[in-house]
Amino acid sequence: MIRARLLLCSLGLSSACSGQDTADAGLMPQLSVIQAEIFSPSCSATVCHGGDGPARGLKLDADDVYGELVDVESSLVGKHYVVAGDVDASLLYTVLTEGAEGIRQMPPGAPLSDEKLDLVRTWIEDGANND
Repeated sequence: MIRARLLLCSLGLSSACSGQDTADAGLMPQLSVIQAEIFSPSCSATVCHGGDGPARGLKLDADDVYGELVDVESSLVGKHYVVAGDVDASLLYTVLTEGAEGIRQMPPGAPLSDEKLDLVRTWIEDGANND
């Protein structure tokens, strides 16, 4: 069952992978909420950004996801995953909305809702605090 779900998620054939079946209204722009509502259901499968070999070295199921993201240089030279206060310079937001330099839009096959994208955008714009 787990393998089947992972396969469906990797192919973008399951709404459970995108997290779009949860209510978006009223979510607070906090890292803990983003991890619970976006990263865990949409990004942290062991074939993606979880487990022992996360894609591009970005581990979104880490206990210290803040330390994985904020002010950390990505695998793309000169790009940081999250630049506190600067959504346009934050690779995370770019990849979630449109993809970047050889990286397709994430999560593959199941783009995030506008409400969830706004959640990430607001968190970054508000200083990308660790809660």
